Order: sequence, then C-alpha cells, then structure tokens
Amino acid sequence: MTKAVLLGALCLLLAGCGSGDDGDDTGSAMIASGTLTGKVGGVIWTLAAAQTDSFLSDDTEFWVDLYLAAPTGCGSQGTGNSVILTVPNKLGSHALSLQLNGTFVLDNAAQDNLVATDGAIRVDEITDTRIRGGVTMTFDTANSISGEFEATICPP
Repeated sequence: MTKAVLLGALCLLLAGCGSGDDGDDTGSAMIASGTLTGKVGGVIWTLAAAQTDSFLSDDTEFWVDLYLAAPTGCGSQGTGNSVILTVPNKLGSHALSLQLNGTFVLDNAAQDNLVATDGAIRVDEITDTRIRGGVTMTFDTANSISGEFEATICPP
C-alpha cells in the first residue's frame, strides 16, 4: 500500500511540473516547413509576398501584411484574400493570444476580418530589411494556414 501511495504522489508531482520556459509555450501548435499555405475564406491560399506596415509597427512588434498576390512595392496592397500578423520583435516561438494574434482578411462584400488566437508565430531572424519565421493559425476549417514566411521591413 505504501508503494502505491508513493507512486501516486510521484505521478501527481510530475504531472504538475510545467515546461519551465518564459511563457512563450506554443503547446501543440506545429508550424509546417516550407512556404506558408492553407485556406483563407475557404479558398486555397499560398503566400506570394509579405511586408511590414511602418505606421502600425512599433518597437515591440511588427504589423505584417501577407498577400496572395504581390503588391507593387512597400506601402501598396496586394489583391485578394490576405492575412495580417502581429509579429513580436523578439526571436523565438510565441503562442497566439488575444494580445498576439493574426487576422484573416477576406476580399468579399463585407471585407470580413477574422481574428485567430489559435496557433503560434516563430521568429527566426530580424534584420534591418526583413523578418523571417513561421506561423500556424486557425480561425475555423475555412481559415487555417501554416508554414514559413519572409517579410520585407518597409521604411517609414
């Protein structure tokens, strides 16, 4: 009986142990390797180009617009369904939340914006001219993407 109680207590102790990281636990969110792809608005979507918005970015995070069709340059917009990411200005993996999220922007009559808090963003590299990383995020079965991206940092 004593061994069973001791074993049970040990199991409870181990189950209560956390991951020991700094709170950026991505849980079960797995980011696919390769180009960012999935569905946006129920339509197959593959990243063509990404860029930051200097007006909406700040010292702690970048506002990143991801497009199905490449825009003509920094400050211009692509056409079709798109995705907006809030990307931390910090290397590592970051779980999506209400504060750190992504938005599926549907090119429909209502211009729907579907905010996703399920998933993760991984930041691999930040230079003066680009951000490289990966993301997986889901709003529903018609709006779900996963893969890697590289975004141009547009000057102010």
